[in-house]
Amino acid sequence: MNNLQITIVEDELIVSEDLRQILLDEGYDVTGCFETAEEALEHLKAVHTDLVMIDIRLKGQMTGVNLAESLRKSQALPIIYVTANTDEETYQLARKTKPQAFLVKPFNARTLLAAVDLALFNFSENNTAETILDAGALERKDFQVTIQDGFFIREGGRHKKIRLSDLLFIEADGSYARLVTNSGQHTITQNLSTFLRKTSLPLLVRVHRSYIINVNRVDSFDEGYVYIDKYPIPISKTYRGDFLSTLNAL
Repeated sequence: MNNLQITIVEDELIVSEDLRQILLDEGYDVTGCFETAEEALEHLKAVHTDLVMIDIRLKGQMTGVNLAESLRKSQALPIIYVTANTDEETYQLARKTKPQAFLVKPFNARTLLAAVDLALFNFSENNTAETILDAGALERKDFQVTIQDGFFIREGGRHKKIRLSDLLFIEADGSYARLVTNSGQHTITQNLSTFLRKTSLPLLVRVHRSYIINVNRVDSFDEGYVYIDKYPIPISKTYRGDFLSTLNAL
């Protein structure tokens, strides 16, 4: 699955269904909807998710804040708080758990999607949300979110998952970069240096000023080239040492 996987924790069934339907309509996948933090925790232990939406006040013994605190101890993933309570005390309590965005009820499709975009941006930049989301988040295009098995890029207004196992190499194209995968090609609005700085995956190694490769996809190499699938990719002297040291570490 290459869609963003989102888990919803919301004890108002109407709100939960609204969230689920908007996300599905926009091409995201919802791994599940839960009324209590306890149910959500069990689910999140067993199922991969890329982002969690949590109501601050939930049924059961655990609050949404308690759930976020628990998740922070076990895994790194973006969190959006869903709340109708915008008083300062509630906000400061929630803020201590370092969420990436807030979604205030009542919401619509535009504000929900902006919250998702802002959360992913803040997570990619290692930021935390300091203010309620704004519509400008929808205009962010130059970021990707690193996950354990790959990263997300923005494409066609949505976040598309690029699995590391599918990625062959990345080629510079001016101020852009071209991602070549098993299934096709994708263009991002970043140069290679910026991409590597924001995407800390050890298997992605620069071998030339114009190329980053996935070392797990290397079929062979010689003095001047790395061969991946049908593509010969040049190795420059500047980056040859980094490439060889990565191979030795595997």
